[in-house]
Amino acid sequence: MPQGETLEALRARGGQLLSVDVNEVTSDDITDVLDRHGVRGTVVYGGVTDIRGRQLGTLTYRIDADRTVVAAIVDELSARTRAVLLEDAAPTAGARR
Repeated sequence: MPQGETLEALRARGGQLLSVDVNEVTSDDITDVLDRHGVRGTVVYGGVTDIRGRQLGTLTYRIDADRTVVAAIVDELSARTRAVLLEDAAPTAGARR
């Protein structure tokens, strides 16, 4: 997850920042969740490595949506992996560590 000056620079560009662990879900799964909620996300930080055919890493997305929609996205992702809304600065309820 971005920290320090990098995080501040990302925040300065607006939108909400959502970091998601890519392990139990793939980047395609994350995109599907965003699409179901009518939200377009842009990866602004992170990376994914393929280890033996499995994606592992963390991706931070910039999303622009109503807080209620963002909360629903975080809840849905948190049921399967760790999802952190960076403005909250702490893992969301139900998130795995």
